Amino acid sequence: MRSAFTFLGLLLASTLLAQNTFSCGMTKADTKILEKRLLRYKVQLKNGLVESRTETSFIPIVFYLIANDKGLGRVKESEVLDQLCQLNEDFISQNIQFFIKNLKYIDDGTLYENHYDGRDRLRQERDNGALNIFIVKDANNDSSLEDGTTLGYYDPQRDWLVIRKDQVNGDSIVLTHEIGHFFGLLHPYNGWDFEPWKEAVHGNPAPTRSPSGVATELMDGSNCERSGDFLCDTPPDYFFSFGSEDCNHTTNVLDPVGVQVDPDELNYMANFLNGCERNDYFFSGEQIEIMSMNVQDPDRSYLRNDFTPTDSGVPKIPILETPSNESTVATFNLVSFEWSEIEGATQYLFEIDRVRSFNVQPIRKVTEDPFLELSNLEAKRQYYWRVRSFNAYETCTEFSSPVSFRTGERLDTTQFQQIEQLKIFPNPTSAQNTLTVELATQRNFSATILIYDIVGRLVLEYETLISPAERFIELDINRLSTGIYIIKAITEEQEVVKQFVVAD
Repeated sequence: MRSAFTFLGLLLASTLLAQNTFSCGMTKADTKILEKRLLRYKVQLKNGLVESRTETSFIPIVFYLIANDKGLGRVKESEVLDQLCQLNEDFISQNIQFFIKNLKYIDDGTLYENHYDGRDRLRQERDNGALNIFIVKDANNDSSLEDGTTLGYYDPQRDWLVIRKDQVNGDSIVLTHEIGHFFGLLHPYNGWDFEPWKEAVHGNPAPTRSPSGVATELMDGSNCERSGDFLCDTPPDYFFSFGSEDCNHTTNVLDPVGVQVDPDELNYMANFLNGCERNDYFFSGEQIEIMSMNVQDPDRSYLRNDFTPTDSGVPKIPILETPSNESTVATFNLVSFEWSEIEGATQYLFEIDRVRSFNVQPIRKVTEDPFLELSNLEAKRQYYWRVRSFNAYETCTEFSSPVSFRTGERLDTTQFQQIEQLKIFPNPTSAQNTLTVELATQRNFSATILIYDIVGRLVLEYETLISPAERFIELDINRLSTGIYIIKAITEEQEVVKQFVVAD
């Protein structure tokens, strides 16, 4: 059982929930782990043992896009990009920002439907240098209440997050909440996590001790250091979000000394999900201090990195070039797509479908190149395609407007190899010359050029884009000594090898 949003009832497609009938299913043991961390941070802050952090910490994330055994059902890449954009807005005031270390695809029906039985596989997949977020269809674990649904949870013992795919987007606060747990935060209603306040059970005024034994927090803040979430700028909450239908929650609940309790519905960690404006949610000042301490904790050293965002800003919308709008291509089993290369973009999300909504039978691909080829389209059909540019940090981008085209009926039987011929000249050459490499082709593709010396040591590596119009590469070999060298041109489909000589 882990820190989790557990919802009882039916989820509605158009809203988060009609009613917040949910419970957080974190075990007492896991709660104690977070409590111990948080209290340690508070002691360190009180004793002035930690300097305030002013520089932005960039946190690498690996998103695991999990599908069933046939590769179906996984979350859309565009939703992941929207989610990262929103996360960076949510955490900007904390000097915490996130970037994509990797989008990892896993086709495993067990993980997709019932990940809790596949935790050994998750452990094998886990990246030890990043925040790991596993995105699945069903996030239920052994904390899930009967007839309940878990939307997401943080596992402090395995130090990863599991999120339901319908909660990965730019609107839900679920992932922001769970990352709050990742950075050491408790619920404001800590102590009532497993048993929300009910007058018939707990009485009114509330008892001095919560069901879990933590002191019940008072409205006047006199016991805030030793009750609830142990923070004094988050008001008392006895898990009032359970059963609350909207953000404007009113209660007649009295604290143990008879003062009416007024929770803060807009705190990310309070779980009020309905009726609140998305941009109004916040972390309190003390919560931000705790998260800053967690980022600096030696236990978080595995997140340290030298990542620096590009200074080119948010990548622009690509211009779609080929196929052009309302055009017809001659073939159907090999169709080339090209779009403008965008400054600051390191990857492109390509989508194609038979409808403009891209939600019937979409094909989605992420590529580093401003082009790709598809060989699985149908003959004489209308298609729509679009492209979205992004990089590891800048994902607040938009798709291009869809472009439509029709496939032809001709079967492409040539199936050209990417590299039809590799030529190098002059050969022999000298270290004072530039070595010219020609990759003859009738297709667009990316290639890696590797040069090895005679004993197999790699002495030069070069990444390039090749097309029929741009097939010549000039390599500077002035660092090479005399001798025999092997040059390899490697693509996703093939490897071509030649030998050349550097003479005196």
